[in-house]
Amino acid sequence: SRSESVAYAKATELANQGVAAGVLDSSHHPGWVPGDWVVFSGRYGTQNEAKTAVAALASKGHRSAHAKLVERPSS
Repeated sequence: SRSESVAYAKATELANQGVAAGVLDSSHHPGWVPGDWVVFSGRYGTQNEAKTAVAALASKGHRSAHAKLVERPSS
């Protein structure tokens, strides 16, 4: 989302459903388009673990969920 408040509202919605969620600013992460606020849920050791989490979110109605590598923030 381009809106920080919209992203936080979505993270709160997920939290109310029992899903741990947070928000990050794409401007601080290499390889991402700057200016977006991204809602995330979890850290996974493998792509398959992330895809399993995506499937669980999709089953709860979050069809736009997808797995994406997030590199450490740039300094």
